[in-house]
Amino acid sequence: MTECLVCGDHSDGQHFGIYACRACAAFFRRSTVSGKEYKCRFNNCCEIGKDVRCMCRACRLRKCLEMGMNANCVQRYRDELGKRTSFSRSIRRESTSSSTDSGSPSSSSNALSPLRSASFFCNEQPSCSSSGPVTWTLAPSRTPLIDQMVAGYDHLIAERVRVHSVMTIPNGRRLFDPDRLGFEKATRESACLAIHADVPLVIEMLRTSFPPYFDFPPQQRGVYFRNFFGHFLFADPAYRTSKVIPSKNDSRYLLQTEQLYWDFNDMYDYFSDSRTIDVDEAVKLFSPMFQMIVANLKDPMVDVGMTKQEMVAVLGLCLFADGKEGASAECVEKCNVARQILYRELFEVCKAQSGDRDVSVRFGTIIAFVPTVMKLCTRFFTKISLAKLYGIVEYDPKVYALFADTI
Repeated sequence: MTECLVCGDHSDGQHFGIYACRACAAFFRRSTVSGKEYKCRFNNCCEIGKDVRCMCRACRLRKCLEMGMNANCVQRYRDELGKRTSFSRSIRRESTSSSTDSGSPSSSSNALSPLRSASFFCNEQPSCSSSGPVTWTLAPSRTPLIDQMVAGYDHLIAERVRVHSVMTIPNGRRLFDPDRLGFEKATRESACLAIHADVPLVIEMLRTSFPPYFDFPPQQRGVYFRNFFGHFLFADPAYRTSKVIPSKNDSRYLLQTEQLYWDFNDMYDYFSDSRTIDVDEAVKLFSPMFQMIVANLKDPMVDVGMTKQEMVAVLGLCLFADGKEGASAECVEKCNVARQILYRELFEVCKAQSGDRDVSVRFGTIIAFVPTVMKLCTRFFTKISLAKLYGIVEYDPKVYALFADTI
């Protein structure tokens, strides 16, 4: 069952960038839109939890921000009930135009997967805070490119849930079912279905939210997509698993779905299908690889506390990296410019997370994920080629062709 990262109550999905209950999401939105400034009367150490009768608003808002809620995701002007006036329509247009120009993401409240099992233990001790109105002025974003990429990634997650909710796997169940409790083991066929479903979603994300990709000629888009898609299949599940199943003692690992996983300590079930010719050899070939993915991607993401902005920046640096066979000189130059912008913005993101003293260490740690993703991706698809060459496993040719440039 999903849990709110702020109070530990049941969550119905993502709100403003994290899994949260409707009450905490509404509190964060009210506090953000009204510009409230709260002051804690008890030294900023109040308990925040679903069992606390009178939660300190200052500590609650602080925890919302610490857990990753993004004020830029809050819609400043919501549609009112009843007939709209010309003034409200004008405000709505101005707000939408401003958001589009700055590349700021919109709020997201998608019904996603069950969350991690960790809960926040709370006492029955009541606490209080005082509040007063302050002038609320949104400063221009210092990370407009990353903000635009995050908005595209959030949209992909929402669309993935929508698409998976109408796709069925061989056992008759849907890839995503809001009524399903907990996680379910994936099969190779369900994994292939999820990969197929992600192709148009990733293309749309890149086309709308990852400039300068959408300015590339069609042939160049194909070159960059085929080099990038494998990197996405590694970084995205690793990041989501680090948030949903952070325990290093848990061998489950999410796939390109919100509810299906594979167990890297027990791969026999995954390879026990009609398309695996030699199950023992397949497990021997791929099981160490899966463990490397967990040890070198998911676990380090947990250790550093990687944020969504940092993960999306890693995706952008993978997309715009040098050395892509078939890339034109013009596109390479545009990617060089995009990388420089990403470096500067990622530095700002890291500084917000760790402060001036440790920003260089965090920045270097996040950048180091880029070659790790690339090396693991190349190594994994080399193993797929070996399995195909020696007749260990049969692979869907359509899926295999997506990664031809990385093998």
